[in-house]
Amino acid sequence: MPDILNVDVNSATSSYTKMRVTSYSAVPRTDAVGTRVTLGLRLITSSATSLGSSSTDQSYGRVFVGTFNGYDIGRHIIKQYNNPAHNWVASTTYTWTITFDVPYSPGTPYCNFRVEPQGEGSYMTTSTFTWGTNVYTMTSGAVTACAGVTSLTIDNIAQVQKGTMTGTHTLRWSGATGYRTLEYVIFYTHHLSGGWVYLTTVSGTSLVVDAAAWNVISRGYSVSFVVRAQDGYTYADVATWNTIRLVNLPGAPDWTGIPQTAKFNAPLTIDWGEGTFGGIPNEDGTLLKYIVQVRRKAKGTSTWSGWVDVAYPTTETLSTTPSTYTAWTVRPGDTLQYRIYTVSSYNLSSATGTETLEVLMKGGTCRIRVAGVWKEGIAWVRVAGVWKEASSVYQRVAGIWRESV
Repeated sequence: MPDILNVDVNSATSSYTKMRVTSYSAVPRTDAVGTRVTLGLRLITSSATSLGSSSTDQSYGRVFVGTFNGYDIGRHIIKQYNNPAHNWVASTTYTWTITFDVPYSPGTPYCNFRVEPQGEGSYMTTSTFTWGTNVYTMTSGAVTACAGVTSLTIDNIAQVQKGTMTGTHTLRWSGATGYRTLEYVIFYTHHLSGGWVYLTTVSGTSLVVDAAAWNVISRGYSVSFVVRAQDGYTYADVATWNTIRLVNLPGAPDWTGIPQTAKFNAPLTIDWGEGTFGGIPNEDGTLLKYIVQVRRKAKGTSTWSGWVDVAYPTTETLSTTPSTYTAWTVRPGDTLQYRIYTVSSYNLSSATGTETLEVLMKGGTCRIRVAGVWKEGIAWVRVAGVWKEASSVYQRVAGIWRESV
């Protein structure tokens, strides 16, 4: 590719008026999304040119246009239309500096620059000033446009579902082609970023990303990635993107069922509704288990204990015997309350648990007089030669049998 510096942008006739690019720089933008290109331009008018001698032409402007490595640079006014202060003068040198952005890192520059009239009216018909003689063009060879990535995956699939934003994942892509060695620019976005954000530029066809870098996103949202292929002359974006999605927490059961009273040393059945798993089927997980907890308020007190785990069932029912709990010794007169959490297949627990109603423990307590002192205890009975703890004790009061608490 020819260098664009110090090459004349010639007119279409023998006119000696010439445009030249005298300086060129390409500096990465601070947001790393593109490159700021700066060109220095110089136009020298000859003594024979009618640019300065014709009052008709003095009202017309000139605009610098064209492409740079296949990218449209826009329109840059180098002489204002119908402005006497900017009239052309023969045998004079004019200089300008123009800047524009390209969305990639340019390699060897190629271009098609033009300086064309701007304004209204009729152009002069002299050989030194016609439409052709006043359109100055500088052209170098072009290249085949870069072709973008055709395959993009993350961990070899389109979307990764995660319970927590931790761990590494691999972006892979293929299918891009370019005029010379390709490089790839990776961008990301999520609901808090407000648009595509530059991540990095690599020369290979894969990139390992750490999900922890995006732990600010909310549950149910994703961080998405795109890959731009560029070869220094042109660029192409992939048409689709891939995501890491932070799944929602499961929902706790919306109802529970439990009796108001139960035997302290007999099985107690608790039922509850199914947990929920977000609004996107198969993306927020399935049921792994439930966590059933219990707390105790001892007879004669108003203070609850802390919650302790009782069981981890995988269905919406549990049969549990309070007298087998190891955190405390449950006795008749105590009050228990249960709480159920949902746990998803991502091992995520619901943010809250659903509490049951309180249940009063009943059982085989009785009072006996020992050495003149009344004492309370659990009744035991002998059944077929085996002593067993009683689950209930009944007393006859005014001819009616009543269960003792």
